[in-house]
Amino acid sequence: MPPQLQWLRRSFQAFYANDVQLFFARDVEMHIVLSEIGSMQGDPASGIWFNAAVQIPYDILRAEFANEVTLAKYFDDLMAFIPPNEDGTMRGCDLTEPRTASFPCAYIDESGRSPVCVPMARAIAMRWKFLVKLHCGLEIANKWGVSSDAHLLHQRDFGDPDINGLPVVPGLTIGGTPVGDDDFVQAKLWLGWAQMTAGVPSP
Repeated sequence: MPPQLQWLRRSFQAFYANDVQLFFARDVEMHIVLSEIGSMQGDPASGIWFNAAVQIPYDILRAEFANEVTLAKYFDDLMAFIPPNEDGTMRGCDLTEPRTASFPCAYIDESGRSPVCVPMARAIAMRWKFLVKLHCGLEIANKWGVSSDAHLLHQRDFGDPDINGLPVVPGLTIGGTPVGDDDFVQAKLWLGWAQMTAGVPSP
């Protein structure tokens, strides 16, 4: 961590060096829960600490794909904007490239075989998952997907989502904003409106 960010270590230590007691009331009784791992829900500094923790793997990923991909991270969201090749085809990665290195079975399909080449989006997702585990000890939840308004994507190219594959989706929610085809965006906006008027928190 660079010297100008060392205050993050000290502030995290000050608030989370020991277990934290959380108090809440239910049926007029006061209850106490011990918070032992991670930051507390609603802590405004938690996003800063998280981003500082994943900065090294993010910098590595950005350097490996710098000339072909625009990467952006927002709190716990990582976005990769991948333009097509000059001939209009979808970008891919040969699995012999060092930047595709990941967990041993990251690209194995249901038949037990590994492809020679994968779409770049899948390589980035598998590499990110690996780097964050290697450098931070964090597990990346499989709440991800790939979407395109330029190509018709086929699930078979991105693997089985139940076996390390990347699900093809009609759109993605980025920073709380739906991005995708018109039907996806409209459905998300209607859902958000319905939840807001019913007093239901957004997922």
